[in-house]
Amino acid sequence: LLWLRCLAHRGRSLINTRDIFTAEELEHPFSSVTGWLCNCEPSLEAHGPGRVRRALLALSLQSKAAKGLDGAAHGLASLGASAASAGTVSERLAAARDKVKRTPTTLRYRAACVARARAVQDGLEAVELCSFDQEEDWILIDDHLEIRIISSSINCMKIAFRYCGNADDLFAALHASPQRVQIGANATLLRTVVNSEFWRLAHLAFDYIVDYFLEDHSLSSKPIVCVGHSAGGSIAALVTALLAANGFDQVSAICLGPAPCATTRHFPKVRRITTIVLGDDLLPRASRASFIRLRNRLRRFLPKSGQSRVSLFGFSAAVAQSAIEHVVTPVTSSPTNLETHHSDELDLILPGHLFYLKPRADASLTVYALKSKQPSGGTRAELLWQLGDILLSKSMLAHHTLDAYLYALDAA
Repeated sequence: LLWLRCLAHRGRSLINTRDIFTAEELEHPFSSVTGWLCNCEPSLEAHGPGRVRRALLALSLQSKAAKGLDGAAHGLASLGASAASAGTVSERLAAARDKVKRTPTTLRYRAACVARARAVQDGLEAVELCSFDQEEDWILIDDHLEIRIISSSINCMKIAFRYCGNADDLFAALHASPQRVQIGANATLLRTVVNSEFWRLAHLAFDYIVDYFLEDHSLSSKPIVCVGHSAGGSIAALVTALLAANGFDQVSAICLGPAPCATTRHFPKVRRITTIVLGDDLLPRASRASFIRLRNRLRRFLPKSGQSRVSLFGFSAAVAQSAIEHVVTPVTSSPTNLETHHSDELDLILPGHLFYLKPRADASLTVYALKSKQPSGGTRAELLWQLGDILLSKSMLAHHTLDAYLYALDAA
C-alpha cells in the first residue's frame, strides 16, 4: 500500500503536518504505551517497564487472533461478492435505472453507499483544513489548542481545531476525570458526561468564536463546519454542540481519529457529526474507562508480589481470562447500563455517525458505516475491531497520523 510505504518514510510527508507522536514513539509503539501507562499507574511502574512491555505484547496476541478471524470472514465474503457481480457494467447500470425493481433493500443499500462516499469526501476536506501550510492563519487559544477560521467560502464557514500538546499531555488529558454537564436549555436540554479537559478547551474555543461572530453579524447566518484531527476532533465535536445549543443554525462537524469525549453520540440541534476511524488507531479507543480495563487485564500477565515471574500455567490462564472478558465487556458496557455506574466509571464514546476504514492484507481498504445505537457500532466492531477497547498492535500509533488518514481516504 502506498500510504503504508509513506508511513515507513515519515520524513517524506506530502502534507505539512505536525504529529502528536514523535518518530521514535511511532517506531516503538509498545515501548511508548508502556512509558505512558507506567507514568499514570504507580502499581504498574513497580513491575518495571520491561515486564509491562512484555505483558502488552502478550495481550496483543488476542488482537492478532481477532484480526485474523476478521480477515478470513472478509475473504469469504469477497468470494461471494465476486461471483455475484460478474455482470457487465451496462447490465448493472440498466438494473440500477429500473424503477420497477427498486425494493426497500436496494434503496437502503444505495443510501448506505452514498453515506460512505460522502464521509470519504468530508474526510479528505478535513485533512486539507487540518494541514498546516499556512501557519500564520492559526490562532493560539490555549497552550494546548489552536483554531483556524476560514470565512472565504460564500456558502459556509469552516473552523479547524488543532491540539498542540505532545503525547504526554494527550495521555494526561485522556485520563482527566469525567465531568457532568448540561448542554442546551428547556426542551433541548441534554445532560451528559464529558472529558473535563476537552470540555475546558472547547469552552475556550467557543468563547473566542462567539466574539468573532459578534464583530460581523452577517457571518452568524452561514452554516458552520467544524473539523479536527486527533484530540482536535473531540474538541470540534464539543464546540459544535455548544454552538448548536446557543442559537447557531446548521452546525456540523467532521472528526478524524478523535478520542471518546462524551457519553452521548448525538447532540440536540446539531446538523451532523461525521467521525472517521482508521484501522488500529489507538486514540478513538482511548478513554479513562478503557485504560482502566487495559491495566486490569495487564495485571494478570504480571507476577504477583513475591514472585519473580509468571508461570506457564498462569500465563495461559491469563490469556483465556482476558479473551473471555473481551467478549463479556461489550455487553456490560452497553448504553443502557451507563447511567447506573458512577461518573468515574462511565464509558465515553465517539461522537456522531461513525465510519471505519479497515485496511486489508490484499492491499484493499473497506469503508464501514457503523450502527449508532451501540457504543462502538455493533458486535463485529466490539469483538473483532475492538472499537470499544484498546487494540494493541504495531500500527496503533502509525494509523493515527494525518498522513495515514490522507492515504487511506484517497484509497477509499
